[in-house]
Amino acid sequence: MCLHYFFSLIYHILKRQIVRIELVTLSIVYKAPGQATGKIIEATAAAGNWQDGAALIANDQGHSFATALQHVVRDHQNVKFLAYNNAPPGIPSIKTKSNSKGIIILSDAVNTDSAAWIVHTVPGFPAAKTGY
Repeated sequence: MCLHYFFSLIYHILKRQIVRIELVTLSIVYKAPGQATGKIIEATAAAGNWQDGAALIANDQGHSFATALQHVVRDHQNVKFLAYNNAPPGIPSIKTKSNSKGIIILSDAVNTDSAAWIVHTVPGFPAAKTGY
């Protein structure tokens, strides 16, 4: 019930805000395990036109995905997020056929209209800031 309320609230906020959205950037980052950089493709790019990521993916001063995630891994009073992961942190040997992992990030700062939905494949990310 609580999750339904949360998504309903997001829907109504975004529905109200959609008239003010001027630019939506859709992109995909691919980072192989053990590598510090990745490849990026924008939704408007030609098929197969992956660009090498110049910045380290963990550098929140130079990488758009790291910047979006900085408020998930650090505390920020105006950023709220909901993380979902079929392999949550600290729970070993989960048997699942699902691969649902992601983070919905919303800012409630005054005069700010920003949100991000990041779908990922990292088991156990992000670590919970509080207990379940």
